[in-house]
Amino acid sequence: MDISVVVPLYNEEESLPELSAWIERVMAANNFTYELIMVDDGSNDKSWKVIEQLSAKDDHVRGIKFRRNYGKSAALHCGFEDARGNVVITMDADLVEEVARIYGYDNIYCPTAVVYHVGSGTSGSRYNQFKIRYSSRNNIYLIYKNMPFLQIVLNLPFLLVGFGAKILFFASKGFGREYLAGIKNGFQISRKNRKVKFSMRNFPRYIQLQVELWINIFRRFAG
Repeated sequence: MDISVVVPLYNEEESLPELSAWIERVMAANNFTYELIMVDDGSNDKSWKVIEQLSAKDDHVRGIKFRRNYGKSAALHCGFEDARGNVVITMDADLVEEVARIYGYDNIYCPTAVVYHVGSGTSGSRYNQFKIRYSSRNNIYLIYKNMPFLQIVLNLPFLLVGFGAKILFFASKGFGREYLAGIKNGFQISRKNRKVKFSMRNFPRYIQLQVELWINIFRRFAG
């Protein structure tokens, strides 16, 4: 089986049929074999009844029911334990983030592009040379390729602080050289590839993203 989709949920009876149908369309379009594991975290609406109805109609759908609300982490843990796919994907049940695509992400700078998630070297509890080197390389390359030059200049102080903090973090874990090697490699591949062409048509999107970036930075340091 290619993919297990784990969905923790609480009182989401109205969104579950639409979510199931959307996942089915995406999987069919990409010829993926999959399972959809819905974990009912003690809902007090008809969520579990809807899950039972969906699983009766579709063999891809399976359900796990908690007697009371244990929280999202517990729901995800049980879903992961039950997953059988080669790749496990988590999704929220409320469809708020339906812009995300299972096969990648929409690129707001260049809407016609398909952008695949490259991950983060700091996510998870395990670190290795491959993960750290390629995450730093990809960060440099994606910033170069997708950000207009002026936006890179505007954000340079934040980028320097962010990369500096990452270097110190990985140095403390014994992977400082790997992270620096990835940054160097990112600059090397950036020189060999072209940037996404700037378009005035997308200028409002650049402004929107820049404002959101500054807001998120403020929230991070003020929070």
